[in-house]
Amino acid sequence: MPPATAERPKQERGQARRALLVEAARELFLERGYEATSLDEIIAKAGGSRRNVYEWFGGKEALFAAVVESACEQILDSFIVPDLANVEPRTALISIGQRFMEALSDARMLGLYRAVVSEGGRFPELGQALFNFGPKQGYERLAANLQAWNAQGKISVRDPDVAARLLLEMMKGDVHMRLLFEPENPPDSNAITSQVELAVDIILHGIATKN
Repeated sequence: MPPATAERPKQERGQARRALLVEAARELFLERGYEATSLDEIIAKAGGSRRNVYEWFGGKEALFAAVVESACEQILDSFIVPDLANVEPRTALISIGQRFMEALSDARMLGLYRAVVSEGGRFPELGQALFNFGPKQGYERLAANLQAWNAQGKISVRDPDVAARLLLEMMKGDVHMRLLFEPENPPDSNAITSQVELAVDIILHGIATKN
């Protein structure tokens, strides 16, 4: 068996083990909090060894960052627009907004956000990790879409970077806070869609309307 072929199963086992550690860490961080969760507990739940953790992550802080990155992937996927040159911007932005809000409303993402906020005072690096892997990349990806449509002459947005940040925050509105603090009374899906559509229209056309 060629060396490269023989190495592949070993790499796949390593990737599977790494994924198990990330999932175990996510469950324990959400259940107990960052500080109260030890590496030994994570290893006992997922299998493996401290050597694996330090080899793949470098320690608990970096393992938490990997948990955050994994959780944010589903949100970042919302900003992928296939065949960008041939889509209508308003339709695409509404679709992005609906997928963004669906991912943001996921119970695991809400739990992770709560965990970061509860530990943020003592461990500010956790909040930095969440921002870097979540909002920061989301702003950048959306701004890239707006810039591309600007270049094609399909829209006229003065500052795509600022517009991207404003658009995502307007899409969220009060929905994220309500999901975090009033989980027993979640916003209606139709209301969320209307909020997304209004946010898109404000960015593309301004807030003023004709009488």
